[in-house]
Amino acid sequence: MKSNIKPKRFGRRYPWETWFAKGTFTLRLGKDFTGRIDTMSQYVRNMASQHGYAASVSIAPNGLSLTARLTRKK
Repeated sequence: MKSNIKPKRFGRRYPWETWFAKGTFTLRLGKDFTGRIDTMSQYVRNMASQHGYAASVSIAPNGLSLTARLTRKK
C-alpha cells in the first residue's frame, strides 16, 4: 500500500538567504541548529559556496556558537 506522506528530501531547512543577507552572523547551538558544531561549520561553508560566497567560520571557545563572515565571490 502506498503512503501519501512525502519524506523530507533533506534534513532541516535553514534560512540561508536571511543569514547570508546579513554578511556576518552568529548561530547558536540548540537555538539555530542542533547537532555537531563542526558539522554545521562545514555546512555553512558549503552552502555559502553554493550561493556565491566565500565563508570564514569561527567557533566560539566554549563550542556553543559559531560566527560566519561572508564575502561575495568574484
